[in-house]
Amino acid sequence: MKQIINGKRYDTEGAELLGRYDWECGYNEGTRERLYRARSGEYFLYASGGRSSQYAKTNSYGHGVAPGHRIIPLGREQAFKWAQVYLTPEETERHFGDLIEEA
Repeated sequence: MKQIINGKRYDTEGAELLGRYDWECGYNEGTRERLYRARSGEYFLYASGGRSSQYAKTNSYGHGVAPGHRIIPLGREQAFKWAQVYLTPEETERHFGDLIEEA
């Protein structure tokens, strides 16, 4: 998917997929998020979901909702927070090791 946001082009095909989150809830419902890093170093989520998800959109008739999808730009800190929730510790450390401190 390609989308231009604030003058920047985000493209899932040219970016590195860092991780994914899937939550299924019945037929054609649920939420899917993919964390990407663009060649420029920008982070973004490609997010999609069913009619009851936060990514739903108003349908073309102007009433009711339909499944939706969009790209959400993230700062590095936001991407790191997402990774801590949805990636394994090894994956998080691989991509954000310089942000991790010893406890």
